[in-house]
Amino acid sequence: MADPMPPEDGYRYFSAEVGRFRAELRDLQQADGSQQAQAVRRLAEAVAAIPIMGTGTASASGFALASGWPTLASVSVPVPAGKTVATCFALGVGAALDATTGGVTSLSGRVVIHGEAGVAVPGTKDAGASQVNNVITASHSRTISGVSGSVTASVQMSPLNATAFPARPGNVAQITLFVSFSA
Repeated sequence: MADPMPPEDGYRYFSAEVGRFRAELRDLQQADGSQQAQAVRRLAEAVAAIPIMGTGTASASGFALASGWPTLASVSVPVPAGKTVATCFALGVGAALDATTGGVTSLSGRVVIHGEAGVAVPGTKDAGASQVNNVITASHSRTISGVSGSVTASVQMSPLNATAFPARPGNVAQITLFVSFSA
């Protein structure tokens, strides 16, 4: 009957391979500092990539409207350290009482984010007997690269006839800014 054991040379090969695997495993398990440094670096990169959210709201009331595009309410959100890209969305609302013309005049509104004006939207009329409230809802969004300091947003209203909109307690404006900071 033949011997079931492989020749001696086969044992030496397997024994050498097991020894080599054990040495590699020992080297991999041995802390030399580089694994921890790499883990810390990867963790720092992952944390830096997480977007940071910021929000802010501001309001104003009792104002008179002037010609042009006066800013009625403005809000700023600080830029977090290490972030340079801001993706922004702002919503502005406002109402102003047309006290002198019986609703004949009108106004428009818009939102400005970090110096860039959004689309001007016409106000709608809130019916009244001889005085008419003009209401606006405007929004704007944009992405800003290389941002620092803070991101600001404001709501503005422009009347067709400024004298028709004197200061009234019911004249109100509000701006809300949502920002996602990344990169």
